[in-house]
Amino acid sequence: MIKRFNVNFKMLDDEMEALRRVGAKVLPNTFRAFQDAGAKLISAIKRVSVEKNVGRRSGEYLRKWQEGYQYPYKGDPLELRFENDSPQALVIEEGRKQVDMLPHYLQSAKTRVNAKGKPYLIIPFRHGTPGTVSMGAAMPDEVHQVVKSREFGASRRLPRTYFSPNIHGRPATRYTYKWGGRYSAGENQMLHIPEGKSWAAGKYEGMVKMGKQGSNKQTGYFTFRVASAESRLRDPNAWVLPPLAGKYVAETALNQMAPFVEESLVSAFQKDIEGIAVA
Repeated sequence: MIKRFNVNFKMLDDEMEALRRVGAKVLPNTFRAFQDAGAKLISAIKRVSVEKNVGRRSGEYLRKWQEGYQYPYKGDPLELRFENDSPQALVIEEGRKQVDMLPHYLQSAKTRVNAKGKPYLIIPFRHGTPGTVSMGAAMPDEVHQVVKSREFGASRRLPRTYFSPNIHGRPATRYTYKWGGRYSAGENQMLHIPEGKSWAAGKYEGMVKMGKQGSNKQTGYFTFRVASAESRLRDPNAWVLPPLAGKYVAETALNQMAPFVEESLVSAFQKDIEGIAVA
C-alpha cells in the first residue's frame, strides 16, 4: 500500500526544476511548507480513520503510515511518499471480497483430529471492555459487570505443555489450563462447561476471564469457538467472512488536505519571492 504526494500545482509546474536547483537556502519557506505538509497529512489520516470508524484495527494501521512516511523521497525535497505495509492496510483502504475461512482453518498447523478422524480447530476471540481501546470490540456493560466480578473466577494457562499430532501428522504443542467461570447469557451468571464441549452459541456465551500465571491480574476476556466440517451442517455460511467495503482513509485524507496544502505552498512561495525581491 503506497501513497505518493507530489507537488503538481499549475503556478509552480514550470518552475519545479528551477526550484530544485535553487534549493532551500533561497526558498526556505517553500521547502519548510512542503515538509510540514507531511505532518498535516498524517494528522488527517488519523482524523479520517476515526470519522470512518476504522476501530480496533487502526493501531498498527496508523503506526505504519507514520513509519512509512518518507521525506525527502529519494533526496527530492519537493516530494513526499507514504507507505503502509500493515496487513490490514489494503483491506481498510480498498475492502475485500467474501472470504471462506473454513478450508484454511481445517489445514492449519494447529488443527486437531477428533476421534472420528475429522479435523477441527479451536479459535479464540478476544473481547474488549467498555470504555477501552483493545484488539476486541467492547462487550456490553451488563456482560462486563458479571465477568469482572471477583466471584467470576479467572482462568489461567498452566506451565505444563504436551504434544499431539496435527492434521498433517506432525507434533503440535498443546497447552493446559485451569478453568474458572464461564459466562452464560441465558442465566446471566457463571456456568461451568465441561472441557472439550463445543456448541453453536451467542457472541459471549462461554466467555472466560484469562489471568496471568501466578497472578490475580486479568489480561483479557475470551470466547472459544470450534471450526469443523460439521460447522456447515448447522450454518452453510459458517466461517465465511462477508464482503467488506473499503474505507479509503488515506485517499480521503489526501483529497481533503490537497487544497490546504496547495494554499500553504503557494503562500510560502510568494513569501520567498517577496523576500528575494526585497533583498
